[in-house]
Amino acid sequence: MALIRPFMCAAVLALIAFAAQAQAENRLVSSVYFPVQISTPELAEGPVAPDGVIYHQEVRSLKAVQLTEPHAVRFLRQGESKEVEFTLPAGTLFVVARDKTGEMYCTAVASDTNILAAVLLQSFVAAFHDAGVCLRDSDFDGTFDSEVVFDQAPNRTRTPYEILGVENGTWKPIHLKAEPLEQAKIPAAELRLTYDYRSGGLFNKPFGLLHFALCWPKALVTDEGGSSDGKTCANFNFDPYGAGLRVSLGEGVHSSFTSYPFSLDVVSDKTKRLVVTMKDMLPEGYGVLRMAGRVTRSDRSQLQYTVVRITPTKRPPGEAPPI
Repeated sequence: MALIRPFMCAAVLALIAFAAQAQAENRLVSSVYFPVQISTPELAEGPVAPDGVIYHQEVRSLKAVQLTEPHAVRFLRQGESKEVEFTLPAGTLFVVARDKTGEMYCTAVASDTNILAAVLLQSFVAAFHDAGVCLRDSDFDGTFDSEVVFDQAPNRTRTPYEILGVENGTWKPIHLKAEPLEQAKIPAAELRLTYDYRSGGLFNKPFGLLHFALCWPKALVTDEGGSSDGKTCANFNFDPYGAGLRVSLGEGVHSSFTSYPFSLDVVSDKTKRLVVTMKDMLPEGYGVLRMAGRVTRSDRSQLQYTVVRITPTKRPPGEAPPI
């Protein structure tokens, strides 16, 4: 027994160190941010039953363009010696993004994605080859004159909003036309708060889970990036693993939560319904959306979850500083 205890202590310390390292690796520093318009919040009227939506609002890029003609792209993936070539079709959407060097428009593509390898090998190999493409119009004459193409391995790029930065690519000259979209026609992400009921099992009492998620618009997710339910959603920085905020159930039982920028009170009734009062939420107006981290399950790249942060700003695009 004397020999076992030191071994057990060492194993526990090793697990703690590994967990701390994994958590640190999940935090990402993003040099690119996305100016967005946040709609008026909509809160459910009256009690919300299990599987119900408590609150939602739209988050939409402030500006976007679409290609008026096909555009061939070549780039060199990390760790490879041969360039990859693919074509962006006419109508491809690019949303406005910014970094310390100025404004650009970005999109995400699934270049040469090997779906069969992903299924057979469970993505323990690099079966997914997402890429980001960003364009610049340096003289503001309405024609894009430079582009950068890059991958972010091992991070996924299923939507432009998952772009961390453009440092992995090299800007190259181009001559490309695109037309701006009306702001109302830009596809919007949906920010929502949902209620999930859990029975608790044999030895635990039933409880509720509140889930915040930002679900990307389908038009801005690569064909291979969607989940089985047709939605690709991101978690928030205050709940990166998407575990949810736990709510005790029972007639008149009260719970409260504060996680910037949200603050809410929850009261349950005897029928498992919840009455939710949101005291603070994202205000209507401008905001900055950026990547804050990622969460993975084992080494399966298709099970990577994005962690995002949205910060309200008082100023419109181009005036909102990096945060």
